[in-house]
Amino acid sequence: MNVNNLVENGFEVFPVNGKKPLTEHGYLSASSEILQVWEWERKYKNCGWGFRLDQQQLIVIDVDNHGNNDGNQSIKANFTDEQRQFLSSCVYDKTPNNGYHFFLRLPDLFAKKLKATYQPFKGVEIKTVCINYYDNIRNGSLFDVPIAPDWALKLLKDKPVNNYSSSDFKARGHHKIASYWVKNLKDLMQGTEQGNRNVWLTSVCGTWINSGLSADEVFKLVQFANMNLTHPLDNKEILTIFNSIYRKDCK
Repeated sequence: MNVNNLVENGFEVFPVNGKKPLTEHGYLSASSEILQVWEWERKYKNCGWGFRLDQQQLIVIDVDNHGNNDGNQSIKANFTDEQRQFLSSCVYDKTPNNGYHFFLRLPDLFAKKLKATYQPFKGVEIKTVCINYYDNIRNGSLFDVPIAPDWALKLLKDKPVNNYSSSDFKARGHHKIASYWVKNLKDLMQGTEQGNRNVWLTSVCGTWINSGLSADEVFKLVQFANMNLTHPLDNKEILTIFNSIYRKDCK
């Protein structure tokens, strides 16, 4: 399935150079409009493509076998025989560096707020927002993606910073969770001096990403925080800050 087939079937895509989005707004510019895709093809000759997972209720188990990573070994060491057999039957995309993108579909009633990336094991990441597309799909098509089993959903709990679950409320006490959010809201309202705006917004953006909020929620908070500054940055600078934090999560 090439990129035009993806678009024709409702997938939102965006051009990339390696792992770097070529559009000004990164994956937020992703489109399912075929005319827009043709325009990108004309503008960015021989570009690669990424597409949004979150718009299709998809996640990817990204097995990296490049450089110091040996994702295959991590899969062998941490997955049961049954789990490895399940993965081997899943739809996957083969990456240029001998890695694998195994596609899974979230259950219809799945409501957990997800980070863009989880890393349960060395060389193994779970992508939830976007992913590069290499057009090496095996074991079927992206319309044959199975529902993620419980053991795979549990991989979405690699102790993300400040991403508290209901059990954390019991273990830590409600007052500690409340004080965490009170501090962040206080920071948001106080803002910072004009010379520190970029650094401050980058810091709070990273904090909110690690809190488990969705990409759209973080972006709206960053916009709100910027509006509370005495001298707000223009929207282009806000997008640059946001994309700089999220860009590394789109592989």
